Parts: sequence; structure tokens; C-alpha cells
Amino acid sequence: MAIFGIDASYQTHDASSIVKVLAHAINLSKYPVEAISLETSYGTRPPNNIQLEDMFWNKLPSVPEVSIKMQKRMSEADPDEPSTRDSKVIIISSEGNHLTMADQSFRLDYNGYPDPVFSRSNYGAFYDFIRGKQFQKVTLNDMDAHHDFIGAGLNLHPETLVTLEICGLSLTKSFNESGWLGTALIFLGHLKSMSTLQSLTLSEIVDDDHGDIQEDEVTWNGQEEIQMGLDVLIRKVKIWYI
Repeated sequence: MAIFGIDASYQTHDASSIVKVLAHAINLSKYPVEAISLETSYGTRPPNNIQLEDMFWNKLPSVPEVSIKMQKRMSEADPDEPSTRDSKVIIISSEGNHLTMADQSFRLDYNGYPDPVFSRSNYGAFYDFIRGKQFQKVTLNDMDAHHDFIGAGLNLHPETLVTLEICGLSLTKSFNESGWLGTALIFLGHLKSMSTLQSLTLSEIVDDDHGDIQEDEVTWNGQEEIQMGLDVLIRKVKIWYI
């Protein structure tokens, strides 16, 4: 068993080469790897030069857990300044069927441009990999997002998703070129369209302009219970837009 960590500090500008060397060493040694961890900071953004073909762990006999921890420095102009405790975390479980994301942002600005947290400029090929991957379980904690983030931002694949947990979500209105991006009804509509979902957990789901969508934690099991629970929430939020 081995756990490899890559500390992509400001001195490291070529994370892709580091990953290639690590892949070569693991392939030669045939040493089993249980987890791979990449830690980095905003401003340096080394994950963005890692390419899809660099992700050697997906070809290993036993796919390890992969985690990315990104910290924001107090001053990006001074790389020697200590990082804050504000960490953005993405974890892809061993065998790649469970995605966990914490403290990520999918907000758009008034010009329709994405917030630079979960974006290709920060995560590079990881961004495309996550958006293209069909996960069976997704856990989202402490997220900031626009109402259409499940589709336009995260690009979840409802045809394979079995379990979805969203605990701590702040939804804000956002603009695109044609006007409003959406309402809470779009968010709930995405959840209703997930016909293979067998377990849905929601808590602390808030619309910044109107209030709580679902405050207390609830877990609905089976499509019938999920659809009934979502229908109650839809009736609640419809009143906001009359």
C-alpha cells in the first residue's frame, strides 16, 4: 500500500512532468497505490498543465483515490506568504465512482463569466475529466452556485447517478447574454429529471434572494419518495415567482 502526494508549491510550475515521472516510477515498480493527493494554491495553478493522458492512475489495475486540495493565499503577489485555511477540495474515490466536492464555486458574474474556482483555468484536465465522468455517487458540501450549475456547471450525468448528497448550497441569481440564467425551479427541475436516483439528501439549501429551499436535512429513498419530496419544494418556491 502506498499514498503519494504532490506538493505543487509556487516553485513547481510543471506539474505535468512531475506526474509523468511518478507514473514511470509506479509502472516500473508495480507498487500498489492507494491514494494520490495534489495540493496547490491559487495563482500558481499547476494542475492546469496536467493533460488527460497524464492521468495514469485511471489505467492502473486498481484505481486509487485522487484528491485535489487548493488553498488561496492572502496575497497572490507574494508566494512566500502563508496560505489561508480556505481550502477547495475535490476527491474522486478509488475506482472512480464517487465524486466529493467541498467549498467550490459555480457562480457567474454579471457578464456570464464563471467564477475562477471550479474552472478549466484552475483545474485544467481535471475540470474536463470531472464534467465528462459518469459518477454513481456525488457529494457536494458548502457550495456557491447559480441555479443551473448541475447542468451548465458540473454537467452531472443523470442516467448513471444513484446517490446525490447536497449539504450546504447557496444559490444566487446570475446573468447570461440573454438575461436571467434561471430560478430555483431550474435547480429542482434538474433533480426531478434524475430518473435513476435512488437516494437524495438535501440540507441547508438556500436561495440568496428568497430564503430557504430546504433547511433541515432530509434523505429520500427511491424514486417515488424523491419525486414526492421535490414536488413539495417546487410548490414552495413557485410562490416566489408569482
